Order: sequence, then C-alpha cells, then structure tokens
Amino acid sequence: MILQNFLLAFPLFFLVGLGFFSAKVSLIDFNVGKGLAKFAFNIAIPCLLFQTIRGASNLPPPNWSIGLAYFGSCALVFLLTFFIGRKSFHLRGDESTVFGMSAIFSNNVQLGIPLAISLLGENCVPSIAFIVDFSQVCERSSQWCELRYSQVQTAH
Repeated sequence: MILQNFLLAFPLFFLVGLGFFSAKVSLIDFNVGKGLAKFAFNIAIPCLLFQTIRGASNLPPPNWSIGLAYFGSCALVFLLTFFIGRKSFHLRGDESTVFGMSAIFSNNVQLGIPLAISLLGENCVPSIAFIVDFSQVCERSSQWCELRYSQVQTAH
C-alpha cells in the first residue's frame, strides 16, 4: 500500500524537485520562473479548479470526518507551535501567532488537490473542496482571535 501511494505521488514531487533543481543550477532564469508562476496561478490552477467543479455534481457528498481531522490537526499544530514560540523562543504574542500560522500554512490548492486526486481518486473532491473553502476562513479567524488575545495579554 505504501509503495502504491508513493508511486502515485512520485510524479508530482518529481516535478517539484525538478523545478527546484533547475532553478538551483540556473537551467532556468528568474524571468522563466516568473512566467511559469504567472501561467500556473492565472491559467492552470483556475482551469484545474473549474474542471474539478464541473464534475462535482456526480460525486458523493463530502466526508465531514476528513474536514474534522484536517482542522483538528491544524488547531493542535497551531497551539503546539504557538506555545513553543512563547516558551522556547520567547516570542511576543503576535510573533508567536505568526510562528504558529506558518506551521499550519499549506498548499491545499497547488499541491493538495492533485495529490489527493492521485492518491484517493475523484471521489475525494467534495471533501477537498470543503477543506479548501473553509481553511482560509478558519485560519484567518483563529489568527484574529490569537492576535487579539495577544494584545489583551500585552496590555496587562
């Protein structure tokens, strides 16, 4: 099972590694990378999203337990890194919030959708759409709450 998942995900990570290597050894210059990024964000990713949405009505409803597992683990990782930032690195509240947010920031669209579809199949699309839709709302809400909490703590 692990080998099968590895082989399914390998092409995606191989392309990421190939891009990194190409930039590191100057096979492509900065302007080519800029052009590829513009193409990816302005054309390829919207096409991927529209193609994914196009067939969504034929798919099963989202599996809510996947969202609960994702957001629950994000909350735990955020809290853990927030307190590590406060206690180990002696960061202020706002700095520790950024530290925690950087630990849970993820590439749900760029990496998550292709990886999930290749590993889990088309039936996972509603669950992934749920995560993509609500992750920004949850992340920004938790960020605001933590920053506000930090401001109150600093004022006392």
